[in-house]
Formats: sequence, structure tokens, C-alpha cells
Amino acid sequence: MSHFKTSQLPKLDGSCSDLPYKKSSITFLNSPTEPDFPWISPELTDNIIDFLSSDPLSLKRTSLVCRLWLPRSRFHLFSTVRLELIKLRRINKFLQLISSSHCTIHIGTLVISARILPLEWTSEYPDVAASVHSILTVPGLCRALSHASSLVLDHFDTTKTCLSFSFGIEAISRTFTNVQSITFKRIRFKNSAHMMYCAQSFPSATKWTCSKVTFVDGDDTTDHLRGCGVDSVVQTSALHTVVLDDVPGCVYEWFFLHEHDEKTMCMDTLSATLVADDRLPFLRGMLLSQIGSRLTVLEISFLDQYISRQSDFAPSSQNLPDFSRLTQLRSLRLCDISIDIVPGAYRKAIPRLLSQIRSPLLEEVYFECTTFALPHRPTGGKKYLANRSWIHNFLDWDLLAVVLARNQFGDLRKLCFVCPSYYGARFVRLVCRKLEDCPCCGVVSVIESGA
Repeated sequence: MSHFKTSQLPKLDGSCSDLPYKKSSITFLNSPTEPDFPWISPELTDNIIDFLSSDPLSLKRTSLVCRLWLPRSRFHLFSTVRLELIKLRRINKFLQLISSSHCTIHIGTLVISARILPLEWTSEYPDVAASVHSILTVPGLCRALSHASSLVLDHFDTTKTCLSFSFGIEAISRTFTNVQSITFKRIRFKNSAHMMYCAQSFPSATKWTCSKVTFVDGDDTTDHLRGCGVDSVVQTSALHTVVLDDVPGCVYEWFFLHEHDEKTMCMDTLSATLVADDRLPFLRGMLLSQIGSRLTVLEISFLDQYISRQSDFAPSSQNLPDFSRLTQLRSLRLCDISIDIVPGAYRKAIPRLLSQIRSPLLEEVYFECTTFALPHRPTGGKKYLANRSWIHNFLDWDLLAVVLARNQFGDLRKLCFVCPSYYGARFVRLVCRKLEDCPCCGVVSVIESGA
């Protein structure tokens, strides 16, 4: 079975390309032979062609050329990358492509996004949702999409009639019968019940990612959420991986604050991304619950806002989050660690948090520091950063070396520090000097960000 790329396709001359491709014009074209096109193998005229492409805009033209020059061949398109349907023009081209009897499509990840749509919907604007719905409901087309293993729904407002999932969720679930991963990203739901209804419509999904969703009705209460679909999602689906990324507090509350709720124990992997605003109660409750003991991935942004201070200059060790129950943790990411103006204010907090972890499965630890993440940068911040002393005061490096030497983190493969690019070289020299005698020095790396 042979493969070729778009750049290898023959270009039609101007006289041919200007004419519409009608059935009568095809009779004047002969099948290519090896002398005419040495790059084409003779058996391609009789065998199936596999075309590997990552450019959805050129798919229609490629299909047409293959049909003209290789009339006895069946054209197969295997798209193994993300195919994103955003603009109406692209959706229409995609619809024409999968309608062709000469083409079959296998897509790994399908992204349906409406991020270009205006906030105030007007009847004059093209109805992207209706076009997507037509793709999912036309007989015969569903087979082209049924093998997609990952579905991402992005920037939809389900509260609007023309963008509501109510009329199409059944069609979507019937189409994506083999989907293993479903992602709701920046979607506006009426309430948590509506979101859970959409989530349970994909019974084959084993992973559910919920990122930056919003509810029109605001945060629901825990009791409301409990009676509106969460139980059925957990009990009836094959779901065992949940990723929560900056979602309304009620969702965190249900998954992480029910210590004796056995219904959530069917999940093998739980992942949470917390962005500090009013999430401190959820973080503490999650870490102290039985769910916390099953957490495998934890990412916390603005960690310093979770750490209560005993005074204005130092955090209290008694008020640190309790990481001792994270016995199944595989990945810990501490992001947007803002550089405190008071030297050493948090330098002992992070090593102490690491010393609490008792997970033999821990594989990676990320520290991402930034000089631009402070939501309330005090006066004189630039002067403090300019002298580069924050690199030394960012952590208590001696205490970190002791923690890494004493704790058995098992399969720790990556201890990574992410810092602004203009401090990268200085950061590398400091880390190498401070951790040179540490047993984990072989897995330490420094990544320079573009900030």
C-alpha cells in the first residue's frame, strides 16, 4: 500500500483548472502511466491509495485530483492530527469531502469550535451549529466520523437556541460511538444538570475533561448537583479519568469533598487544575478527603495564594496544605509561582510541601516561576527583580536538597524548573551548584520560558 503527499501531486495546466470538473471533461483525461509520471507506481491505478494529510483546506482538491488521474482507485484519507472545524467555509468543504463515495476518512481527534462567533447572535450570521448538526445527521456520513477517538467541543453557548445541544446531543452521541475522550472547553451551560446530561451522552468515553466552563445560573449547590446527573455519569459510564481545569466551584466540591462517597471510587485517575481565587476551601477539602488519596495529577496555579501567612513576612508551616494523603500522585505541577517582594517569604514552603508527599509513584515535579504573575505587584518590584536576588530567595535550596535526599520518591524521572529566558543561564548554574550532591541531580532540568 503506497503513500504520497500533496507536493507530489501533478498540477493541472491553466486551461484545465479553469474549467468546471464535469463528467464530460473526465473522458479527455487518461490514466497516468509510469513514463509520464515516474513518481507514480503502476499498481496505484488499481489499488487503494492512502493519503496522509494534516491540512484540511487542501483535502477537497487532493481528493479531486486523485479521482481525475486515478479513476480506478479508491481514495482513502487518514488524518491522524487534529481536524478543527471553525469557519463555515471549512465546514462546508469538509461536508463535501466526506460526502464523496471515493473517499473514506479516519480522524483521531475532531475539534468542533465556535470561537469566532459573536457574543450576540444574529439571524444574519451563518449558523455554524446547524452546519455541524447537518454533518452529524446526514445518512451515510456518520461512518466517516465514527472512528474518532477524541472529541473536543469548544466555545459553544448551549443556552442559545441555535447553538443548543438539546437538538443535537443525541445525534452526536450516536455518531461518536467509539469516542474515548470527550472535552468540554469554554462552553456555557445553563447549569450543572445540563453539563452532566451532555457528559453522560457519551457512554463509551473513559476520559472526561472539563475546562473553563461556565453556568448561567451560577454555581449550583452540592445537593442540586448531586441530584442532577453526576451520579448517573459516574455509575453508568466507563469513565475513570476526570480532568477538572478551572471549573465552577460546585464541580470541585462534588468530586473532592465527599469523603465517604463510594460512587466516585470507580475512577482510577483524577486530575485537577486549580487557579487560586476562592478555591482554598476546595484545595484543603480535596487533600483531606478520600478522593485526595486517589489523585494522580495535581496542578496548582498561584500556590502562594493558598498558603496562609502567620505574619506579613512568612507563611505558617501549620497552615500549609496537607499533601500527606497524596499517596497515588504521579505528577505535581506548581505553576505561576509569583516572585515575592519580601526575600524568603515562601522559600521554605515548597520544600516542606514536598516533604509531605509519600507517593512511590511520583514521576515528575514542575516548578514554574514567573515575574509577571503577581496580580498585585507591590511598589519596587522591578527593582527587586532587577538585582536577580529572587533566584536565590525563590527556594530554600539547602532545604530542598535535604528533602530530595531523605524522601524516597520512587520513579522520579523529572524535576523541572521553568523560569524566564533572560534568567535561564544563571538559574542553571545555581541549580547545578545547589543540587550537585543530591541523589536526584540526574533528573533535574531547567526550561527557559519565552517570558
